[in-house]
Amino acid sequence: MQIRGVETMKRFVLILFLACGFISLAEEQKNQTASTDLKLAPLFTENMVLQREIKIPVWGESAPNEEISIEFCGQEIKTKADSTGKWKTELLPLPPGGPFTLSVRSGGKKIVEFKNVLIGDVWICSGQSNMAMRVESAKDSVQEIAAANYPNIRLFRLSAEGAAEPKTELKNKKWEFCTPETVKSFSAAAYYFGRAIHKELNIPVGLVQTAVGGSAIHSWMPWSLLENSPDFVPAIDSFKEAMKSYPEKKDAYDKALADWKEKQKQLPKEEARKIPIPRPPLYYGQGGAPAALFNAMINPLVPYAIKGVIWYQGEADAGRAAIYRKLLPAMISEWRTRWGQGNFPFLIVQLPNWQGSAGHGSESSGNRIGCDNRAWRGGQHPSIEQAGGGETSCIASIEHGIWAEKYLLRPKVQINEDRWQQNPD
Repeated sequence: MQIRGVETMKRFVLILFLACGFISLAEEQKNQTASTDLKLAPLFTENMVLQREIKIPVWGESAPNEEISIEFCGQEIKTKADSTGKWKTELLPLPPGGPFTLSVRSGGKKIVEFKNVLIGDVWICSGQSNMAMRVESAKDSVQEIAAANYPNIRLFRLSAEGAAEPKTELKNKKWEFCTPETVKSFSAAAYYFGRAIHKELNIPVGLVQTAVGGSAIHSWMPWSLLENSPDFVPAIDSFKEAMKSYPEKKDAYDKALADWKEKQKQLPKEEARKIPIPRPPLYYGQGGAPAALFNAMINPLVPYAIKGVIWYQGEADAGRAAIYRKLLPAMISEWRTRWGQGNFPFLIVQLPNWQGSAGHGSESSGNRIGCDNRAWRGGQHPSIEQAGGGETSCIASIEHGIWAEKYLLRPKVQINEDRWQQNPD
């Protein structure tokens, strides 16, 4: 009986040991899961710039019902994830400065730290190739790139992509210091603008480039807005009708692409290069489709606190000047509503003269696209009031183009806190 009791005790100890081991393992896995589940919105990374002097939304995902604590500049803000794991809170307004460290705790344990964080002005820089054109392609690029050492200017460039449904993630999640290496592939218009603000106001500046060459304005607007716009309903209906024949068009494209690839293998290189690659048929979520760029390149940014938007686009819509005058104000209003920051500054860059008479704007498809007094009476851009009023401004560049030169960027911008105006040559 005594031996049996000892054996029973051994078994009990073994069971207890294994149970404790499993409990410990389960707890460790739980902590790992919590750590893995915790993530912030894609613009929150090291080297980021947070908007000065307004409340700063901070949001992300974690394990369901997790306690979240954020520490930054003496503030400790606590919140709790909902049953789906989503959470959102706000930091109180802060003056410009830095660098600082933003820490995020989950369940009382420090999980994430973002270092080298600055507080300053954050600008969304959007449009088509006018905005996407790189510094290395602009005027005096060699000298400009060599001089681009500005550690308090931070650059965030989104990869060009479309989506059929609104996204919350981005392919690129990286804020970079402004250096000769990083600036050469960044937007020239955005860089010159941001540099002028940085020099004039002596504050950190964050520039978020979200631009795609050749893009039309309807790609930058949410589907719900377009679908409810009487002026754009015919185009939406036409797009939907075209999508019905997509399977046949896709089959034809696949065959043409296979034939193109075969010719690239068989023909001499010089001859093969002359054969253009087939273009895929348009479909939901592709760059040229309605709402596609909004879904992939604007929605993930909302509601990151910003100073405002600079918009350099319109060439793709030169043939639709009349409807553009209605779509642009609708887009501005919608972006402001989604961000929830009121009428933040929305600065429209007028397209320079290109393939038109000097001083009269582009005559592409017979439509002027300038925004000076002559063009506003019958051209593409709406008046300030039509474009949303408030902090909406148009930077005139109609006199600065050359007949055969689509982009003419010079680093000459005069900035102050409340007003932006180009400094003409």
